[in-house]
This record gives sequence, C-alpha cells and structure tokens, in this order.
Amino acid sequence: SILPSVFIGIVFAMLISLFVARKLTTPVVEMRHACEGILQGNYTVKLSHKSKDELGLLAATINKLRSEVNLKISTL
Repeated sequence: SILPSVFIGIVFAMLISLFVARKLTTPVVEMRHACEGILQGNYTVKLSHKSKDELGLLAATINKLRSEVNLKISTL
C-alpha cells in the first residue's frame, strides 16, 4: 500500500530533476557554442540569456568579450 506512493514520489522527483537539469544545461551549451563561434572568428553571435543570476552575468560577459574582440580586430 505504501509502495505505490513511494514509486509515484520517485517518478515525480525524477521528472523535476530532469526539468531543472535541462533548465541549467541549455544556457551553458548555448554559451559554449557562442564561444566556439568566437574562437572561429564569428563575432556576430550574441547571447540572449538576460537573467540576473550567474548564467546571465556570464552571458553578458561573453557578449562584451565578443564586442571588444571585434572592435580590436576592426582597428588593426
């Protein structure tokens, strides 16, 4: 009688953890792709992650880095 409740609880916890993991990894993968693009000389890539957490700050820093590198290269 308690076993079905435990099973439902475990399935529910797994679904929540999958959702949270995807929510965290998707921006990181996008940032990795943007950095790879910058490394290959594509300075038009702009990240749109606008949150105020660490991921948002990292995205803003990558965008600023892209802009600064593009500016430096264009002045050479």
